[in-house]
Amino acid sequence: MFNLIIFNKNLNTIKSLTNKILGKIDNIKIAGIATDTTELYSLITEIQPDLLLISYSDLVSKSNDKIIFKKIHLIVYNHEKTYQKSKNNLFLSSNINYQLAIQYIQSFITKLDITMIRKRIIKLLSILNFNFKLIGTTYLLEALIYSYAHRDSYIFENLERNVYPEVAKICNSNTQNVKFSIIRAMNSLHLNKNTIKEISELSFLNTDEKPTAKHFISSLVPRL
Repeated sequence: MFNLIIFNKNLNTIKSLTNKILGKIDNIKIAGIATDTTELYSLITEIQPDLLLISYSDLVSKSNDKIIFKKIHLIVYNHEKTYQKSKNNLFLSSNINYQLAIQYIQSFITKLDITMIRKRIIKLLSILNFNFKLIGTTYLLEALIYSYAHRDSYIFENLERNVYPEVAKICNSNTQNVKFSIIRAMNSLHLNKNTIKEISELSFLNTDEKPTAKHFISSLVPRL
């Protein structure tokens, strides 16, 4: 779930954006609404949101405050172009219809979600001292990301049929190589009881025995 702050001086505009667009998009939680600059900066400091919905004119007027927005992904509306996407931000025209705006924002959120999940998984694998020099660790990373992206279908219940073939396509390999490389990577896993205790996502791990790939993936994905 992404925390979002709306910035606009007009409450009617905020209501319209919320009812016609934001309320129809998955994975967005409106964490705050600001109608002036002081309120905006206070909310950003307090909430540290993932997203900020802001008009193009307001963004330009605050161009000297880029440091404030550095770690926030922007959804900018009333832009002069119909549609423009950068790596971290989304720009939408004032002329765009609501349905198209919903599609663009939903697509942006989905891709942003996968990017953030990739970083989180890499961090967790690093905490567990997985060897990233092993190709199997890369395959495991891709298997976790693919399983997360399709988590509603529970495809990780059968890795060899549903996940490993897709990882093989992504990594230009084959299913058997993916399978045995991941097993090798799992065998290199060194569990630390204190580390596991501190990381909630890893609470399912038992230091007395190494988990199988299926147990590791099926247990970690719902916790991401």
